[in-house]
Amino acid sequence: MGRRVKNNESQMKSHGKLIEEFVYLGCPHSFNLKNGEDYGGYILEIGEKSFEFISSGPLAPEDPITIEYSSVDFKSLVFIR
Repeated sequence: MGRRVKNNESQMKSHGKLIEEFVYLGCPHSFNLKNGEDYGGYILEIGEKSFEFISSGPLAPEDPITIEYSSVDFKSLVFIR
């Protein structure tokens, strides 16, 4: 018989690990926050509770911003081609 897992948390990846794998697959990236804000650009540094992101485009700010994983709608993650 297979090994039983006591709870779903044991089967889930951390948000940081999910973002890391997403970045590895390609870029640039697009995603929404839970409040509806839309971002397109590049994920830079990946931390334990947040990541640095820099927007792309002619009107994008020059400095990266920090986005906490708890604010990201993970179902909205896509690659921009």
